[in-house]
Amino acid sequence: MPNVLEDYETIKHLLTPTDRKELNDLRTVILEVIDLHGLGYGQETYQKLLLEALKQRNIKFSFPTVVPVKCNGRLVKYYKAKLPTIANNILCSISVLKKNPHNDMLKLKTYLRDLNLPFGIFVHFKKSDIIISGVTLRKS
Repeated sequence: MPNVLEDYETIKHLLTPTDRKELNDLRTVILEVIDLHGLGYGQETYQKLLLEALKQRNIKFSFPTVVPVKCNGRLVKYYKAKLPTIANNILCSISVLKKNPHNDMLKLKTYLRDLNLPFGIFVHFKKSDIIISGVTLRKS
């Protein structure tokens, strides 16, 4: 199994007991996908593997996540973000083999803001590591 690095420091003060359980369930599924399939796939494949594992464990999710795009408070359009929302409140973004996944992290933060969600999870599959990070817009 690859090295798994986890950082939930920025979100732990936001987590309710229910959030903690749902986050733990998501973490378990991510680790299961890594254990069964390892590294080397693209973003879309890991996303499909994650969604299938969520289904098999009967964990509720929606995909794609529909994001309202507004300008000055007025709805301009809806955007279908290719990110799953787990248990109605955990947005999960997957990034693969990026030297600097900053743009993917910015997209996640934009979607969190537009959906008014308190936090999300960013999973970065690197060459020999997986990084799982909690992401929020809020200050601790």
